[in-house]
Amino acid sequence: MTKKIILVDYENRSNLDLSNLDSSYAVIIFVGHFQEEPRIKKKIAKTNRLVVVHYLKVNGVGKNGLDFHIAFKLGQIYESAPKTECYILSADKGFDPLLSHFENIGFSCKRIEDVAELTTKVSIKYGLNEAQPELTVCARCKLAQTVEHNGGRWCTNCGRFASPPSTLEKSRHKGKSTHNMRNRMGFVCSHCSDSIGTGDGIYDDGEWICWSCLGV
Repeated sequence: MTKKIILVDYENRSNLDLSNLDSSYAVIIFVGHFQEEPRIKKKIAKTNRLVVVHYLKVNGVGKNGLDFHIAFKLGQIYESAPKTECYILSADKGFDPLLSHFENIGFSCKRIEDVAELTTKVSIKYGLNEAQPELTVCARCKLAQTVEHNGGRWCTNCGRFASPPSTLEKSRHKGKSTHNMRNRMGFVCSHCSDSIGTGDGIYDDGEWICWSCLGV
């Protein structure tokens, strides 16, 4: 997959929402000399789930200083990865002649004034993302931090399945033998044998355990 990079003129476009971008994008945010980078990072983190974000602080004051940094970075990308799709997020039309030159030499680079102009959006859907399993979002903590486990996607943040496993093992407890199998309500607790949904317990070491048996 061709990597797509958005270069953000944060002096020009500070209302930035990355929540509709998927992991095929990377973002470089160019922070002006008088802008507070820690505060910006905290603000961006609230709207970003999947995108890798880098920050480039521009030190020093000068007319179009930040724009020159963006232009220089574009040149570096062209030299090292000419197949990259680049987008400049800025309302400054001064970039357009440079971008026209890049297009003429076969380097894909466009200026956009809003992230919403990009056609690739991700609809946050809980449960297994079959096309890109690593993007599976946990319904409990709303994060895409899952790993494959027993055919399902295990959330490493909250310790439960974001999508259920495909096979469940037989378990025994206090002389009772139960099969953790799907039923109309979900699964069966291996300790008390009650029917539970995937959100009413956790799956650990081959068995489902409800919150009651866990003492939660």
